This record gives sequence, structure tokens and C-alpha cells, in this order.
Amino acid sequence: MSPTEISFVALPGSDAATADSMMPAGMSGGMPSMEQAKEKQEKAAAMEEQRRATLVAILSPEARARLQRVAMVKPEKARQVEEFLLRQRKPGGDKVPEGAIIRLLESIAEQEAKAAKVTVVRKMAIDDEDDGFDEDDF
Repeated sequence: MSPTEISFVALPGSDAATADSMMPAGMSGGMPSMEQAKEKQEKAAAMEEQRRATLVAILSPEARARLQRVAMVKPEKARQVEEFLLRQRKPGGDKVPEGAIIRLLESIAEQEAKAAKVTVVRKMAIDDEDDGFDEDDF
């Protein structure tokens, strides 16, 4: 064994977490373990479930149906509306009606239209120059 080589011996009854804690700093590797990945997925699923429950609580049934239809066609737009509603929600407030969802969607569409304004600048080709010479004059 060379001086730069490090080896660890797993003790009977020790688990992977104990083996990872015995690793020198920086040697645990950049790859997350299966448990960490599973835990991260579970946290994300729990957060998404909480998000859905909150949206169900603050949206009227018509507004929720409208938002679901929008999500089928434009998921990013539905996500923007959901984010806005979650930021603006007030505890104990009234349910958001369908009309409010429609107004939010219209305002998002207006903002995107302003941001997506295209200006076309045409350049004249050499043949297109109007130098006052007209072949039909002869």
C-alpha cells in the first residue's frame, strides 16, 4: 500500500452512514447516495402536494378547472399564475374566482406581447438602390 492510498475497514454492524462519516473530508464523493436522492424526491413530492393543497384551498372550483385547462396547453403560463396566487394569498381570504384567473392570464399575455416586440430593419441590396436612373426612360 502506497503512502497516498487510504483504506477503511467496515466494522460488522456498521451502516453506510457510519462508513460515510469515517471518510476524510472531501472523500465522500460528489455523487449523492441512493438514500439522499430518494429523500430529495420525497421532499419534492411533499412540497408539490402541499402546493396543490394550498391551490385547492384558495381557488374556486371554476378557477381551478380553468387553470388545469391552461396547464394542459401552456404549463409554464399556468405555473406563473400559480406562483403569483401563492405569493399573494391571504390566510382566511375568499376563494379566487375564475374571472381573476382570466385577468391574470390576460396580463401575462400583454407582458409577453410587449417583451416579444419584433422590429424588422430592411437593408437595401445593391440592385435595389434607386439612383434616379430608369431604363424605361430611353
